[in-house]
Amino acid sequence: MNLPALADPAQGFDHGVWTVLKHLWPDADVPLVQLSLDITRDRLGHLALGARLQALRAEGYMIIASGNIVHNLRELDWSQPSGGQDWAKRYDLVIKQALESKDNTLLLQPRAEQNQDSRLSVPTEDHYWPLLYVAGTRMPTDQLEWVYEGYEYGGISLRSFMLH
Repeated sequence: MNLPALADPAQGFDHGVWTVLKHLWPDADVPLVQLSLDITRDRLGHLALGARLQALRAEGYMIIASGNIVHNLRELDWSQPSGGQDWAKRYDLVIKQALESKDNTLLLQPRAEQNQDSRLSVPTEDHYWPLLYVAGTRMPTDQLEWVYEGYEYGGISLRSFMLH
C-alpha cells in the first residue's frame, strides 16, 4: 500500500486513541500507529482513504476508529447520564440503517443537504470522519456486528460495531 504519511514521534496519542485502548490493552503491550484526521478531505475523501486501508486489513491488521456518531457537547443534558435526546436517537438509528444496508450515499450526504437531526448530531465533522474510515475498509464479505448501542447525556451516542 502506497499511502504518503509523515511520522511525528514527538506527538503523543490523541484522547481518541488512549481513552479507548486503555480498556482493551491496559498494559499498552501492542504495536500501534495512530493516523491523524486529514482536514483537507471531504466525506468522500475520508471514505476513499478508508478504502486504501483495506489492504492493511487483508494483511491482518486491526483498524480501530473512535469518534461517536452523535457527538454534540453543546447539547449535553447532565440529567440524562444514560439517555439520548430524540434527535440524537433518530440520527443514530439512521446511520445504523445506512451501515446495515451499506448505503454510503447517506453516509456521504453533504452538510448542506442534511436535516436538523443530522446537523445537531454532527455539529463538527471530526468525530464523524472515523466512521467513514472504517466504512471504507469494509469488504463485500464482511459481517457487521453491533458491539454496543447506547447514549450518554442526551447528545452522545456510543454505537460501536465490528466488521469481520
